[in-house]
This record gives sequence, structure tokens and C-alpha cells, in this order.
Amino acid sequence: MVTLRDRTTGIFPIELQQELLRELGGIEVGVGTLVATNARMAEAVKGSVDSLREWVKGQLMVHVDESPWPVLGLKEWLWVTTGQKFCVFHPGDTRSRAELIAQLGESFDGVLSTDDRERL
Repeated sequence: MVTLRDRTTGIFPIELQQELLRELGGIEVGVGTLVATNARMAEAVKGSVDSLREWVKGQLMVHVDESPWPVLGLKEWLWVTTGQKFCVFHPGDTRSRAELIAQLGESFDGVLSTDDRERL
């Protein structure tokens, strides 16, 4: 699960979160408060996100796409799995079939829509 709490990932550095809150909402929040709040939020939604990820594996049709995503100077991949009423993001280290299997399971029985079927 992607959260904003990990300052080392480069996803959305805590200092930028602080700046965003200050500029858009006039809200002054300390770094420690942001870190603690993000951790509490991540924990609060973890069960729902995990349930959604499992539910997706049983859908009749999904679309999966991946895009390069530079993180701290490294090339990583942001995967998205979507359907008519859902959207799940997955940060991945690679663009490989293994990432797809991690998201949909070893034996996905539904229809998979993608822009590059040759690799799958």
C-alpha cells in the first residue's frame, strides 16, 4: 500500500506535505504530527485496501497498466488496476509478469485488458 508516511520513498516528502497544507489551507502542521497522522491513516485503511485487492482478483474484467515512476532517482513502476467501479494503485519494482501475478494472483480467470499483451 502506498502511504505518505515513508519519508525515504520520495513519493511525497513530508516537507512538501507540510508546504501544501500551508499554501492551500493556511494550516501549520509539524513534521511529527504529519508522520503520526499518516501512519494512523495507513493503519486505519489497511484492512479495506487489503480486502479490495483480494476482491479485484475475482472480478470478471480488469484493465491493468503500468507507468515508469522515478523514486529517489531509481526507475520504479506505478501499476493501476481498474474496473467499472474501482481503481487500485500498486507501486512495483519492475514491469514484469511477477508484478501482475502479485496483483491478480497466479490463476486470474477474468478478462484482462492491457496495452501490451505480448509481454503478458
